[in-house]
Amino acid sequence: MKEIDDLLCRLLYCQLWDFGLLKGKAVDLDELRNQVHNRDFYGKWLEVSMAYLTHFHYLTFDGSVYTAEEWSSSESDKVWEEWDRVKEDWLLNPDTKSQAVLVETMLRALPDILAGKVLATEVMFPDSSMDLVEGIYKDNMVADYFNRVIADSAVAYIKERIKQDPAAQIRILEIGAGTGGTSAMVFKQLEPYKEHIREYCYTDLSKAFFIHAEKKYGLLYPYMTCRVFDLHKPVSGQGIDAGGYDLAIATNVLHATKNIRQTLRNVKVALRKNGLILLNELSGESLFTHLTFGLLEGWWLYEDSVLRMPGSPGLFPETWREVLETEGFRSTFFPAIENHDLGQQIIVAESDGIIRQQEDFSFPIANSSSAAKSLRNSNEWSLRNAPVTARITGIHAEAKEQAVRNHVVDVIRRKLSDALKVDVLSIDNEESFADYGLDSILGVHLVKILNESLHIELETTSLFDYSCVNQLTAFIMNNQRAALAGLFPEFNEPIGDGSTEVASEEAAIDYNNFRQGPDSRVPEQLLGETAILAESKDSIAIVGMSGRFAKSRTVDELWAHLANGTDLIEEVSRWDL
Repeated sequence: MKEIDDLLCRLLYCQLWDFGLLKGKAVDLDELRNQVHNRDFYGKWLEVSMAYLTHFHYLTFDGSVYTAEEWSSSESDKVWEEWDRVKEDWLLNPDTKSQAVLVETMLRALPDILAGKVLATEVMFPDSSMDLVEGIYKDNMVADYFNRVIADSAVAYIKERIKQDPAAQIRILEIGAGTGGTSAMVFKQLEPYKEHIREYCYTDLSKAFFIHAEKKYGLLYPYMTCRVFDLHKPVSGQGIDAGGYDLAIATNVLHATKNIRQTLRNVKVALRKNGLILLNELSGESLFTHLTFGLLEGWWLYEDSVLRMPGSPGLFPETWREVLETEGFRSTFFPAIENHDLGQQIIVAESDGIIRQQEDFSFPIANSSSAAKSLRNSNEWSLRNAPVTARITGIHAEAKEQAVRNHVVDVIRRKLSDALKVDVLSIDNEESFADYGLDSILGVHLVKILNESLHIELETTSLFDYSCVNQLTAFIMNNQRAALAGLFPEFNEPIGDGSTEVASEEAAIDYNNFRQGPDSRVPEQLLGETAILAESKDSIAIVGMSGRFAKSRTVDELWAHLANGTDLIEEVSRWDL
């Protein structure tokens, strides 16, 4: 394995050199951090990378600066040629094939990832596909061995429960189930006891994994349910029954959290007294994981570095024992201790039933009334399936642009609804995409279908820079005008001689009145037969209003900004940050 690590280190050196990070004879870490995108966590990744390169003697470090040896593009070519020869054996071996494909994919994309041109998740999960990572977690000797230990431990527990109570109904919670590498093995081992399985709750942060799970396991195992579960948050309000589960399974998940103690407390809430936690976790550092999963932001979330392995979010076995016992998990043991040198460890512990949770006293104002959400969107008429390109005699340029804007809004809302499996009417145009469950994996897929639908060229990062329907619409309208003009010729077409006069009284349409409520009617010559006018069921009266408003000296200016969809967010000026 040392030979492979040495070759991976050389490839890492090649990519950092080609990116321009190592071309100075001597560089310090702060200089390097300033050259990478999102220095908060790629800066941490870079620090560990430099340690690996120093360990393998590609750099020297005098305590303050790193010195790089001279390099050339021809030498980089030679290293990649060597990799191509070595990887042939990896690709022929089912135990290493997936690792070879994944690490090469991530290394080749490394310069673009560090430059912020592409998200690491976009590379690892292209179009939300699990193909690149699925083989890491199953169908290879090491992964299958540790998954089998987890499954056997679960079966041993279930058999004992049935022995004590022949009518026992078991509920299992898998946290961060991901591509289902562990789930597949557990499902198979549970087959003889399926009548005793009341529920297998398959959870993850990303809904993208549920689409994968339902397609692969849904019909075979009807007791499987899917839930979004964020370990950073209290269990309450996440659809996870407190004290409702007999087993909690987690494979390579718990380390990817900010505070391992708080994480264990949140897991413990879901367990009944004497329920078991079954963990499959890293047992050591690995250059392979650093060059692959280490490029994901979740790898560097941890804030309790004193408990973690150096340069890694993992915990050593004895640290796991200490932390579990401190948090009220007893009888901790390691059923695969003799194979920890393979890079993983299995940890089993029993809950004492005492839970510690921080109460959440926040008031969910944004979600307090579905009527309030629908009201905000109800005064926007939709051009769903309507021919936006129809010529509109006498309508001024502002109305035409607004028509296109509404079409863009409608496409974003419908595609978001399809991707996240949520009711389109429940989507608030000002609510963050993340609040509806959009993450970087699903974001890759959403950007692709938006690009196809609108013939534009968005990058996945745009979803997080402009993180709600209205913000993303404004960004598209401002930055993709040429592409939209191709779809809608009238978007940039001048109106006559520039005059706003109209040809006849019938054509004199005040576009702003289209959005004033249920008594307004959208003219047929604009929308055609397929128009949909959302009607508001409630009216609001605002009696007396004063205050200080962003970019607005008066209330009238504020209303004008709001009606035009102006972005009023700016840097705070009223106090010194």
